[in-house]
Order: sequence, then C-alpha cells, then structure tokens
Amino acid sequence: MSSEPRDDGPSRHTGRGWIIHPVIAAVYPILALYARNLGQITPPELLRPIGVTLAATCAVWLIVGLLSRDAHKGATVASCAVLVFFSYGHARNLAPPGLHGWIVPLFAIGMAALVAGVWRRKGSMSTLTSALNVASIALVAPSCWAIAAGARPMRPGPPRRAQAIPTVPMGRVRPIPSAVAAVKPDVYYIVLDAYGRADALRAYYGYDNEPFLRELEKRGFTITRESRANYEQTPLCLASVVNLEYLDGLAKRMGPAATDMEPLRAMIDRNRVADEFRAAGLKYIYIWTGAGQSRVETADLMLDSDTGVSSFEGQVLGLSALDVATNASVGGFRRHRDMVLAAFKHLGTVAKLPYRKFVFAHIMAPHPPFTFMPDGAEVKTDRGYSADDGSRLLQGISREQYRRGYIDQLQYINKRTLEAIDQIIRQSRRPPVIIVQGDHGSRMNLDWESLELTDVQEPYSILNAYRAPEAVRKYLYPSISPVNTFRLVLTRLFGAHYPLLPDRSYYSTANAPYGLTDVTGLLQAGKMPAPPGR
Repeated sequence: MSSEPRDDGPSRHTGRGWIIHPVIAAVYPILALYARNLGQITPPELLRPIGVTLAATCAVWLIVGLLSRDAHKGATVASCAVLVFFSYGHARNLAPPGLHGWIVPLFAIGMAALVAGVWRRKGSMSTLTSALNVASIALVAPSCWAIAAGARPMRPGPPRRAQAIPTVPMGRVRPIPSAVAAVKPDVYYIVLDAYGRADALRAYYGYDNEPFLRELEKRGFTITRESRANYEQTPLCLASVVNLEYLDGLAKRMGPAATDMEPLRAMIDRNRVADEFRAAGLKYIYIWTGAGQSRVETADLMLDSDTGVSSFEGQVLGLSALDVATNASVGGFRRHRDMVLAAFKHLGTVAKLPYRKFVFAHIMAPHPPFTFMPDGAEVKTDRGYSADDGSRLLQGISREQYRRGYIDQLQYINKRTLEAIDQIIRQSRRPPVIIVQGDHGSRMNLDWESLELTDVQEPYSILNAYRAPEAVRKYLYPSISPVNTFRLVLTRLFGAHYPLLPDRSYYSTANAPYGLTDVTGLLQAGKMPAPPGR
C-alpha cells in the first residue's frame, strides 16, 4: 500500500497544500473589467457578480473534487472552467464574424481535453497547485494594483455640505412660505447622456439637428447654442450641476490619482438642488436608467425599469459563455433599451402626480450602446454588450459605424423627447420649467487616457435648452454652462441667492477622474472641423 498521503480536500497546513487559485480565478475577470473601467463603475456594483461567480466556481470545485476524491483536481478544473467561461466574449470580439460559430466547439473540446487530462493524472497534485496559486496571483496582481492605486482615501476636510465655493457663500436652505411655494412651477431636469450641440453634430457626424431644435423652440424652449459641459465624465458633470458648484475642493481632497466615485454618487444622491426644491415644497422624483454612478437612494420617489441586472453585470455576462447559452449580449442590449424606454414612459406620466415636484431624469442615451434605429427598431449586433464609448468603443468598431450608430439613436431619442415634453406640458396644472441638457457632448473623439489625443471641441459641446418664464429667459446667455443652470432657476424663480459662476471646463482621464486639467482656454481658442465629406 502506498504511503503517499491522499489529497481529500484543501489542506489546513501552510505551504504547498493551500488551494487558493480557484478563488482568485473566480474574481479575476470581474476585477479586470472593473480596473479597466475605473471611475466608471462604483464598488458596490462588484458585489453580486463576484458573489455569483465565486459560488459557481466553488460548486464546480466541490463536485469535481468529490467525484475524483481529490480537492486539487477539483480546484484545477474549477479554475480552468471559470477562465474559459469568461474568455468567450474576448474570443468572439477578436475573431472574424465567420469564425464565431467555431468558438464554442473549440472551447468545449479544449475544456474536455483538459478535464480528461486532470482526471487521469496520477500521484500528488500539490506541485501543480502551487504553480497555479502563483500564476493566479500574478494574473490578478496588475488589476489589484490599479484598483489600489486609485482607491486612495480622501484627505481630511470639512463635511460635504460645507464645501462652498470660497467666493460664493452657499448659506442655509430656508423653507419658502407655503403661500409662495404654492405658485411655484414643477421643475423637470432631463439629462440626455452624451447629447452633443448642433454645431458639433454637424462637424463630427455630418448631421443637421436643426429640425429638432426648431421643434423645441415651438414648444417655448430657448436654446443656448454655445453651451459647454463643465466636465466630460457623467459623475463629475451631474455632481457639479446639482450641487451648484465646481468640484475643485473635492478633487483636492481626493487626490489626482483617486478613482473612488462613491463621493460623486453620494453628491448626486443627496444634492443641494433637491434640498432647495424640497424647502420650496416640491417632492424629489428621480428617473434612473441603470448607471451605477448616478444611482439615487434618497429621492422621495425613484422610478426605473427593474431589469434585475445592472449595466456592469450586463458587461460581465457579455464576456461569458452564457452569451451563447442565453443570448446574454442581446439581453444586455435589450435591458439597456428597456431602461431607456421606461424612462421616457415615466416622464410622460409623472406630471399626473398631484403634488409639486422636482423631476430629475438621467437617460443613458444617445450615449452608447447603440440599440435604437431611427424608428425605434432594435439594432442587431453580434458584439458583446458594453457601455463603452470614445477611444474604448473605437477599439471594436470603425468611426463610420460610430457615426451611424450615434445618429440613428439620436434621431429616435429626439422623437421620444418631444413626445415626453408634450405629455408633461399637456398634463401639468401650470406651465412647468423643463430643462433638457446633455451632461457632456458626444465622445467619438475623446481619448480616455490622453488629453493630447482628444479633440476637446466635441465632448464639451452640449445641447442646452430651457423652457422657463421670462424671469429666467432674460438672463440666459449663449455660453451658459450646467454649473449655472440651477443657480439661475433657483435665484430667479425660488427666491434663493446664487450668483453665477465663471463658465469653465475640465478634462480628466478615466483612470484619474479627479486629476482635473482646465481646458477652458483650449475650447475658446479652438474651432470645429469641416463636416465629414466636405
């Protein structure tokens, strides 16, 4: 009888007996995706996909380990299985369309051969386990390093509510007398993500958006045709506009290398604009389309389409072999469509609510993914689901595909926006204030890693349209930027006192969102290119 000890389960001893590689292999694909999208995804969005993947990996480990009576063999099969499972999306995106049908059979054959080889292996697996432990640590180390480098703790500072612009005292929110509040209008703030300005759409996409703008003007809107975004990333844009301030102080406390977006999400959630409107007797209603960066928990009413899967989880599914079994990529695109469609449906009905309200709607369109044709039909694609744009999306599609997809989607968003506005106006008891604004512009020419490679004119040129009383309209000017949107509305209509700030714009990379560079001068000195084809 052999005296060699049997590996019946994970060793409790130190050294070569430890089995850690399945756990690391399970979390690696999610951490790698998160590290690639630092600044775009909030840490809580990782919890469910990591939990599900860990549970599935450990289940494979346990089942194979029990059947083979060797925990090391079970661990080896589990690690290989999870890495192969999450390699499918990458292989599909890299392979020519004609070879897509071969990916699953080849993966299945390779996995079967690997399982057979592990199953037939005789003797101790401890040496292989040690090698896999080291290899898994080396695999995940770059992602962990990138995440840790960006997650520096915020430097001590005063509470967020005290973060006033030094030259503009914010003061305390004071309730408006009920007799005054009763005559104040409902306010709708509709953010169309990545909606570009008319001249930028003409210059970069060869598209004439004037018919849509004329329809807005027929409905009483004033278009500020030289407006620029204050930032080119959604969390920075939204946190700034709904807190009536630039983010210089927060950026200084976080440090230029930080990537933690939770302070920005919290500022969007518990924002000063909502506080002001609540003090005026308005309820805070939030309409959400699935972006974790702008998730809100403190609104009086939050409306969304509960798909059960977040945008980040959709990207994780799109990388996996579930795509072929359950059409996960198509499901990801459809979830996105459902969220956008639900947002417009909510906008069209929320005016019926009997109380005064401030409605904040963040709609993830015309921002990619491109899921709508001009008539609203579903876009057919064989790509894995992703919400990337700019230089990252251009790694997988051509500029012409980007142009076509963006404009097709924008045309449908125009149609739905006008329908929602008509419903709001028709159902409101008194004329509402409606602001339709791009958080930032389109970003086909944005490089996520380099200001030098970015054509700054495009990502900062935004749609900015106001349907408001003369008391607001007469103070609008062509280049007003979002940071001044509610300073103007609150001051001219709700009795607050917020002087207008200088209109400035800042660039930062995806991996260092707080490393702000003032690009106001570049924008003022630059000009749009000639439209495509001219």
